[in-house]
Amino acid sequence: MVAPAVAHRIRVVIVDDHPVALAGIRVGLKRFHDIHLEAEALDGGTGLERIAELLPDVAIVDVQLPDIDGLEVTARARDSSPATRIIITSGDLSIATMSRASQLGVAGFFHKSGAVERLALLIRSVYHEGPDESDSLTVPDPQTTAGLDALTPKEHELLMLVANGVSLKQTAERMGITHSSADRLERVVMLKLGVDNRVDLIGFAVREQLVHDPL
Repeated sequence: MVAPAVAHRIRVVIVDDHPVALAGIRVGLKRFHDIHLEAEALDGGTGLERIAELLPDVAIVDVQLPDIDGLEVTARARDSSPATRIIITSGDLSIATMSRASQLGVAGFFHKSGAVERLALLIRSVYHEGPDESDSLTVPDPQTTAGLDALTPKEHELLMLVANGVSLKQTAERMGITHSSADRLERVVMLKLGVDNRVDLIGFAVREQLVHDPL
């Protein structure tokens, strides 16, 4: 059977020092005809060379590399290939790591325990989002959830407003922040609480008795 033609294949470079992980992603991504793995690298230095040479649409970078920290690779890659969207991957995606990565403009996060189908979805998402967007995407993983006690005051304020029916636009106005900042903050709250969407977020608030007049 001939693979269907695609207008543009998303060009990907992977930087990961685990050959088994690389092989798994390589084989898994072959099933997705709109994604093309252009190069692999087992260390940060080689990864930076491949990114600068190939200017890929998306680069998948492991946090822990033998020579250069994955976040340092991200920072340098932004200089050599500004349009490349970076996805950070790790077996331990802590909130602290994601916070640091977000400040560097990382486009998405992927937990190594996730299925390759989820990685393909994330690759497409960050590619079609475009390089001008400022918020990072993530495929939520239960191991990254932290609970209500981990919310900052601003995050708790946003949760209270959204859970009680205030639109995101109105929430941003009440909190004195931009709409994009409110959207990003909402995603962080969802990540910390282990929910995937606003409906589940409101459900969480109802269970925690945070909603004033639940339906």
